[in-house]
Amino acid sequence: MKFKDVEADIVTGDAILVDGKGIVSELIEVGTDGDKSHAGIFFRLDAELADLLGGFINDLYVGEMWLGKSFDVHPANRYLSDSDGTCYLGVAPAAVRMQQDKVLDKIKWFIKTQPVYGLKEFPLMFADRIFHIQIDPNTILPVCSVALQECWELCGVHFKISLAAPTDFDDIVAGTVQIEL
Repeated sequence: MKFKDVEADIVTGDAILVDGKGIVSELIEVGTDGDKSHAGIFFRLDAELADLLGGFINDLYVGEMWLGKSFDVHPANRYLSDSDGTCYLGVAPAAVRMQQDKVLDKIKWFIKTQPVYGLKEFPLMFADRIFHIQIDPNTILPVCSVALQECWELCGVHFKISLAAPTDFDDIVAGTVQIEL
């Protein structure tokens, strides 16, 4: 589906899920037994974020955690044009869509605190998934999917696993659709 056909319906808190093409993406998909390797979050700018990011109120952006980087933000159309993978819109559950202000507050926290995660987070995520070792999410920095998970949990969404992988959102979203420019 063309992005322009769904852009107006995307709200703060909707997910962008990616089936990446690189070796790291393949390792994540194998390690999580899924078909998605990356997750980000759509959000619309309010006045504070428009000033901070140099955009306009209601502009649509994507926020994401990247290995070795802080929380990164991009205009949604640029994110899609730069992506080397297949992108999917994951419609957030109703609880998230009704509490967009909580999600936006968490996104502002990510932008202002600039947490950076490294390679140590991946083995913990895989251990949580493979060996069912419960990892306290507060003891690690959030990988891409855990950042999205934290936003959704603020709105009352519950996950079966303590450290969600990108593929875990397939079971929670209200629907997914492949999107492209």
